[in-house]
Amino acid sequence: MHEINIELLREEAQRLLQVEIELLEKMQNEPGVISEARKGEQQTFDRTSIPKHIEVLQGELAKLEGLEMVLAVVGTMKAGKSTAINAIVGTEVLPNRNRPMTALPTLIRHTPGQTEPLLKFNNSHPINDLISTLHNVIQSPQSKEMLQGLDSNRDMDELLSLITNQTLFNQTYQGADAIFGFLKNLNDLVRLSSELEVDFPFSSYDEIHEMPVIEVEFAQLREMDQAHGRLTLLDTPGPNESGQQHLRKMLKEQLSKASAVLAVLDFTQLKSDADAEVRKELEDIASVAEGRLYTLVNKFDQKDRHGDNEEQVKAFVAENLMQGLIKKADVFPVSSRWGYLANRAKHEIFLHKRLPDPEKQPWIVDFAEEAFGRRWESKINDIEEVQHAAEQLWQDSLFSKPMENVIRSAHARAAAFAIDSAAAKLVDNAEKLENFLGLRETALAKSSRELQQQIDALMSDIGRIESSEKTTQRQINDTLSSISESTSKVFEKIEKNSLDALNEYFKEGKRIERAHAAEKKSRQKKQPAPGIKSTFGAFFSPFFNLENSFEQGDHDFNPENPIIRCENSKESKTLMNRIEKSVEGEMKHAENTMQEAMAALLNDFNVNFKNDVVISAQKIINDMKGRMTDDGFSVNIKIPSINSVSLGFSADEMLQDIIQKKTETVIYRRRQKGAWGGVCKLFGTKDWGFENYEEEENYFEIDIRKVKESVTAGIAKTFDGLGNSVTEYIEQPLKKGTAEFFNEFKSKIEQIRGDLLQSIRDQEHSKSEQAALSKRLASLKKNVPATLHDSRELKADVRPLLNAEAQVLA
Repeated sequence: MHEINIELLREEAQRLLQVEIELLEKMQNEPGVISEARKGEQQTFDRTSIPKHIEVLQGELAKLEGLEMVLAVVGTMKAGKSTAINAIVGTEVLPNRNRPMTALPTLIRHTPGQTEPLLKFNNSHPINDLISTLHNVIQSPQSKEMLQGLDSNRDMDELLSLITNQTLFNQTYQGADAIFGFLKNLNDLVRLSSELEVDFPFSSYDEIHEMPVIEVEFAQLREMDQAHGRLTLLDTPGPNESGQQHLRKMLKEQLSKASAVLAVLDFTQLKSDADAEVRKELEDIASVAEGRLYTLVNKFDQKDRHGDNEEQVKAFVAENLMQGLIKKADVFPVSSRWGYLANRAKHEIFLHKRLPDPEKQPWIVDFAEEAFGRRWESKINDIEEVQHAAEQLWQDSLFSKPMENVIRSAHARAAAFAIDSAAAKLVDNAEKLENFLGLRETALAKSSRELQQQIDALMSDIGRIESSEKTTQRQINDTLSSISESTSKVFEKIEKNSLDALNEYFKEGKRIERAHAAEKKSRQKKQPAPGIKSTFGAFFSPFFNLENSFEQGDHDFNPENPIIRCENSKESKTLMNRIEKSVEGEMKHAENTMQEAMAALLNDFNVNFKNDVVISAQKIINDMKGRMTDDGFSVNIKIPSINSVSLGFSADEMLQDIIQKKTETVIYRRRQKGAWGGVCKLFGTKDWGFENYEEEENYFEIDIRKVKESVTAGIAKTFDGLGNSVTEYIEQPLKKGTAEFFNEFKSKIEQIRGDLLQSIRDQEHSKSEQAALSKRLASLKKNVPATLHDSRELKADVRPLLNAEAQVLA
């Protein structure tokens, strides 16, 4: 029954897409319906925008042919995007070179049974035409100076030879080596075209069906049901790749069309000087892929003992780097290298019951060294041991989580996702068509004076929106000022109470255990929250009464003897782990209390903000609808969500280097060597025949006083930076969210105004021309209401299937 429903919905989506594409194409061809874009005006449809609308719908139609879900993969510079894709697939389909390799977006499609990758380049004509053009260019005397400026290397020399001989690109490439050669030449061709100032035909490759596609079986999806759909990865150019600025527009368009987006970050660069640049790129991606974004934090295998753990990385990326634009559950710290090597080894054993010859396949050596260490030669031929080691390496890579939650989930829901994506585009386009055609037809029956009155009223509406925006901005500033003042006091109290609790801990040497947590939580829930003060009282009254907020547990150390000696490293680390756990427990309690306080502060503002904006916006819309017949106008209000505030605290970081390794001289007694010592030993003497000797011995020392100093300094540093956190987590999202809302609102009004301005220009034509245009508009509009109704029905019908798939996967 599920399969029947999917097929019926696909057929309906295909029908509706064809209807809308034909309607848009007809609008292009009908005289007077679509005009040229004008500077300073926005129109719902014009000569520039309408081909883009058609392209989007054609892309959805192409995806529906195979019920394809497209997961776009984008990576910041050197983040390991190609390795991540190879890890997902289970074989090396993309080469790893030091410089960027994604000249054009490239598809990697899961194709059951296709064990050897096959690249298809059916749309090779634009590239081959470019080669012919470049052949003529490099023969000219003027090009010699340009060519001399190129970095000479084997790859570029090879490409120049191909162009000189006019060797054209094939339509298929079989096997990894042939595919690597194709991608390398394509990448170098983009660079050469730029150097020779010849336009590369990017516009010929901006739709799914026009791109190169690599067909290969994904190892982890081999045994999954085909789900009446297929999963395709879209390898995209990186947003910050040097020399690839011309690809930014293409990247944004592809991300907007993808079913979902997987961003690959570099764990070693998360907190580097490039943090601001990476944040900007990710914000741009997240704004395009809202609600469809997942993140791999690659190179997590390079974490040292002082680095953030898995949960800390997830929190940092979700709450700090991405500022709440992605959920923690959708962030996955991984080692793509380990994942690739393990998945490929498992895949090779499944296919061939053995691993290839290490001398012919260098990746085997990489796998063996990671799985077994340097002495791998004695173990690499034991298949059972190799399988076990590959499974262990796969688990260590942490790749199983994103593979299950993103890749396998996407594959299982590919068919429903493809239809849902098409339905969303259909509804959006049909609503615009209904508004545009209805407004243009009605406007023809009006006089220029009446139209000008409507335009003037719309300008007044825009002024009201801008006035509302200024009022809202003042409210935000007032609220932020109040938040800043209140949080400053709250943070002071939290810091003081944290220090008091930790002083008590270091005084007693006993672990702090929070008592009656459930009872306190229950009391907090029952407290009324009419305002900030009462809210604070509900949250903090139990915390501020320290004498009732904890009870003593086991001793961690004896405070009477602040310098603790441990005989070995393991013993000292065990003690420090106990201290770290106690300190982090107290700080975690402070952090949770602070986050609750921040949520309480913002709650009233969010409620009032939504109400004020909704009432103001709805009044403007109602007034406008009262003047106009365009009853399809609507606005989606986006309110920024509350983001968590993190202390950025790590006891491990605070307490590193506290353990001091020391050496002492110890005096021992032993039997003397020689004849006298031997005689004394024979007679068993206890005093004669002995000598003293010295030895240097290591021991480990922990000074509890230094531990306390380090913790106290760390807490002070943490709370000193919380003012910036308020700005980062609250002020910026609030201002950004409101700006986006008002810009979208004004754009909707501007489009209606632009359509009416075009209608005034229509009045300049003769009565007969106006009458003919009116007939054309009425004919175009005739089937739009039914199309819109059917598109909305399609979207409603596919939703239960998506939810059902999600429940099965859960």
